[in-house]
Amino acid sequence: MLVSVAYVLALVAGALIYWEIARSRRLRKRIEHVERTRAELAGHLEVVEQFGSEPFVMFDERGLIRNLNGRAQKLFGFASNELYGRSILSLIPNLDRTPRREPGRIEVRRKDGVRLWLQYRAARTQRERNMYLFFSDPPATAPTPEPQLAAVERVVGRILGHLEEPLTTINGYSGLALASAVEDSAVRAELEKIAAASERASRVAEVLLSFTGKQPASAHPVDLNAAVLAMKPAIRAAINAEVAIRTASEPALATVNEDGLREAILILCESAERRLRSYPRRIEISVEASGANRVLRIADNGEPLSEGALAHLFEPLYLNREELGVELSPVYGLVHRWGGEIRVASGGEGTIFEFLLH
Repeated sequence: MLVSVAYVLALVAGALIYWEIARSRRLRKRIEHVERTRAELAGHLEVVEQFGSEPFVMFDERGLIRNLNGRAQKLFGFASNELYGRSILSLIPNLDRTPRREPGRIEVRRKDGVRLWLQYRAARTQRERNMYLFFSDPPATAPTPEPQLAAVERVVGRILGHLEEPLTTINGYSGLALASAVEDSAVRAELEKIAAASERASRVAEVLLSFTGKQPASAHPVDLNAAVLAMKPAIRAAINAEVAIRTASEPALATVNEDGLREAILILCESAERRLRSYPRRIEISVEASGANRVLRIADNGEPLSEGALAHLFEPLYLNREELGVELSPVYGLVHRWGGEIRVASGGEGTIFEFLLH
């Protein structure tokens, strides 16, 4: 009897000891979880206090997004629940897995498909393995106000009326002179330059006439990839800079006028060349198919545009020779007539013109 009682008491004592050990383990795990959460929160506050209220995205060691603030949601166009748990590569396709702590520049993808180059800083606390990317606000964007088209058409039409007669005369006499010039002579080479410049001026006049609506410009579906690649020799002949062309991986059909498109690209390339100061002097032309939009981007690594130039960039007859070299209102007029949109960003890394076409 005593043995049975002792055995039962031993079982009860063993059960109590086991329960106490299990409870102690659970309690210890809870304490560890609280401490870990407290450390993570302290680390989060430390990083946020260090970098201020800039837009930020936090992701874990697996590259999964765990947090982003309201400014980042507004910047990228995503709500937090749309990104939580997704790979950081869905937001930053070309992210270096071990970003540097010093300020850098990186390409991000918004929800609407538009890509932006932003300054960023990376940070990681000692207490946790999460990585933070803090982004600067996008560079100043030029306003694209609707020009007073009626007034512009009158002014441009009047100017072209005065140009038509001298252009016809120059074309005619340069053609006659070339016909009688000796082959491989210095005079013929100079005459060919005059004829080429006159032909270019005539093309510009045609583009301006289509801008004013006095001459129809037939717009039809054009593959931007093929159009840009076909322009490569002409761009390199006209621009004293390194020109890189990057096409989309799929056909990028947009409803445009081919002559107007070529002229708009050449105008922007010539304008960019004026701002190129440091080496390598580089202009990049790229095409992207982004949802319903076709994005044609012309970027340079030159001096950024001043606030004054950005404020008046597309105004009729605004000509800032120091920064622009040429007037840009015809470019805006052409893209506007195609039902497209122009976006301009200019900052420390240069200037980017984007055509959003359909």
